[in-house]
Amino acid sequence: MQPVFDIDKFSIVKAEALVRSRNTIFGKRPNDATRAFELIRKNGWYYELDNYVLKTVCEFIETNKQRIKKKISVNLCKETIEIDGVAENLARTISKYDIDKSMIAFEINEKTNFDSEIAIENMKKLDKLGIELILDDFGFGDTSLIIIGSYNISTVKLDKIFLKDLNDRRIKVVKEMLNFLENLGIKIIIEGVEKKEQLDIIRKLGKCNVQGYLLGKPVDMETYLKMYTN
Repeated sequence: MQPVFDIDKFSIVKAEALVRSRNTIFGKRPNDATRAFELIRKNGWYYELDNYVLKTVCEFIETNKQRIKKKISVNLCKETIEIDGVAENLARTISKYDIDKSMIAFEINEKTNFDSEIAIENMKKLDKLGIELILDDFGFGDTSLIIIGSYNISTVKLDKIFLKDLNDRRIKVVKEMLNFLENLGIKIIIEGVEKKEQLDIIRKLGKCNVQGYLLGKPVDMETYLKMYTN
């Protein structure tokens, strides 16, 4: 779990569920994520992985509902969102737990095939169910503006590439992007904040939330409970 923070108050606004392999079947090292995802790709287990993470998150929220008050986002592989009927399957998974659907968000990668009618239909169904859709890695690909102009994306995550070598020109680009998205009523998360200098610059540019090692590294669920919940 990695927290997302309000840039002004430094209070947690949500968290992102991340996958870490601890099974030595995936390689010599317990946390050999590369080998794990090679196995997932080879077998096409994209939906199985995403649904497993969703189940784990839902159970975590249900078990600790008196303490967890901020929503948790689950990443969906681009292959998952392109499966016919997957929106209903994901909604069915959530419904098995005694939690509010608004406690779950799905992060859709910008590399998703948005020309796919199935992907678009799944996104529309998830939106109608009241589940927040977050566009991940915004600005990395070539379809960003088309996506936010066509679909009900409530939040975008600016790719960490924007924080690399923050010269005057790049700072201006980030500032204009923040203003542009804010005018559309879209919430912004800047990810990859690892240095205080980056944070100081971002705070001067506009309203947004931030995620990165500087404020909060990924932690396991038990540690998340101790550090970020009452």
